[in-house]
Amino acid sequence: MNIKALCMSVAVVLTLGGCGQLNHLSDANTAQKAGSTTLNPQVYATCKDIYTSVKTAVSQNKDTQFDDKLNKIEHIGQNSPQGTPNAVLYQDAATVVALDDAMNAEGAPARAAGDLSKALAKLKADLDKYQVS
Repeated sequence: MNIKALCMSVAVVLTLGGCGQLNHLSDANTAQKAGSTTLNPQVYATCKDIYTSVKTAVSQNKDTQFDDKLNKIEHIGQNSPQGTPNAVLYQDAATVVALDDAMNAEGAPARAAGDLSKALAKLKADLDKYQVS
């Protein structure tokens, strides 16, 4: 991966993480009023698969791409109201995938592994929070 791709990965992470997004109070109020929408089982299963696959790839020091897995749930995740289980899990998984891509880039910063570890922990916590019974 070249510098241009690394910059794109970092930009995606910052955008998904909320840096570069305007905070829309009305959107937050709408999501709260709507309550917790039903979690889509495909979103949960895909995010859990991404978590497990990235964690395994990191432990085995493999450079693997997870974009195809994320693309399966992109439409649902991006069109879910902010703060709902589908949106939260999608955003967590997208952050993990972007950070994994950035970590595997040539010249990746030393903190990339730590950032990925934190993102994996957040995804795991949200998977546990929204676990399908």
